[in-house]
Amino acid sequence: MLEYLKNKIGGSISKKKESKEKYKEAWKWQIKTNLTIELLNEIKEYLLVPEKKYRANLICDEYKKVTPRNGKYTEEKLQAKLDFEKRFFEYNC
Repeated sequence: MLEYLKNKIGGSISKKKESKEKYKEAWKWQIKTNLTIELLNEIKEYLLVPEKKYRANLICDEYKKVTPRNGKYTEEKLQAKLDFEKRFFEYNC
């Protein structure tokens, strides 16, 4: 499945670090932020759980506006980011 996603969408696959011997091997598929948002835009209409649909829409509509590329926040941008996070985690429907 991960190979299919990598070939179809992009990204990379890596083995997760084993934390305990008894755990099975685990792998992760990782994609960059822009690709993640593009993918969310394509699938959000098919999401059935209202909270997930709300969060996907919020990310697609606002994440890039409140996240500076250089990671440096002015007081105003930091407040906008904190407001975004609050709305993201306080879904009430």
